[in-house]
Amino acid sequence: WPILVAVLVAAAYLGLHASRRWLMLLVVGIGGITLLARPVLGLPALIVAALVVPMTFGTGTAVSINPATLLVPVIAVLWLLQMIRDDEVHLAPSRVNQPLLLFLIAGLLSWLVGNALWDPAVPTMDVSVQLAQWGIFAFSAGAFWLMANLIKSKIWLQRVTFTFLALAGGLAFGRVMPGLSAAVNR
Repeated sequence: WPILVAVLVAAAYLGLHASRRWLMLLVVGIGGITLLARPVLGLPALIVAALVVPMTFGTGTAVSINPATLLVPVIAVLWLLQMIRDDEVHLAPSRVNQPLLLFLIAGLLSWLVGNALWDPAVPTMDVSVQLAQWGIFAFSAGAFWLMANLIKSKIWLQRVTFTFLALAGGLAFGRVMPGLSAAVNR
């Protein structure tokens, strides 16, 4: 009963005070609960967020980020929590794990040594910008490891591949079709 009452009260309140913020909070909440139960569903969601969701978030710089950029670390943390819960903290065995991890460590060490030895008279970018640049590599590695470790069956590989091909192909087709390109670009 308490859940039913809470849903009815929330529906009444949100119906009277509808806004994009409340809708996004609802979508994020439902998505978060779904991803907690099945982190593998985050991979198709990542594709949808990257290709379809026309939203960007300002970073305080000239660069904005999209929801897919934020979804990669969220799915990675949920995957890590699932591994800890299941007491199976490890990466899927692959020859690329060690070189990729060493690449990330080398990039971080390079950034640290570069900042420590940099001539203070020479202007540099803000530290957060430099870390964000390294974060591009880290998020890419995270996406790689997510795909390699969350997909454990052929059917899920087919689902993720189909999701990408259907959305990307549909968008590409829509952009070249007269009359559809304006709607697709929006």
